[in-house]
Amino acid sequence: MSSGKRPIPGKKKKAKKKAEFPWVPVLAGVIGMVIALSLMGGGYYVWSQRQHIAGYDSSIAKISEALRKHDPEVTPEGLKPSDIEPLIEGKPEFKRETKDGVDYMVYTWRGGSSPVGIRLKIEKNGAMEEVVEMSTLGLD
Repeated sequence: MSSGKRPIPGKKKKAKKKAEFPWVPVLAGVIGMVIALSLMGGGYYVWSQRQHIAGYDSSIAKISEALRKHDPEVTPEGLKPSDIEPLIEGKPEFKRETKDGVDYMVYTWRGGSSPVGIRLKIEKNGAMEEVVEMSTLGLD
């Protein structure tokens, strides 16, 4: 027994479509999150580099000022290495080195692709050590 409905010739029945997962919006969201996280990571890297350079810059300014203001008539013993310690900012690595018979104190701020630092030339006047010259390493 039939229901009495006959299919109309030339007209096809529509097949039910399965619900598809919306891949395009999900993919766009994932790509957006990756870009956002990359920008945040890059910003943090730049911020940390600027913090290292800030300590380096302020240390150079303070040491230059101390070397410039040093008056041999007032303090004949000169600028001692112990006078330099309070002028250093940040957390640089410290080492003493000798090149060509000259002693140096070297402060190096690590970070990024190239470290920056300060090299202080030390001259000995008898038993006393005196800082007489400063040069920079890395950035100028």
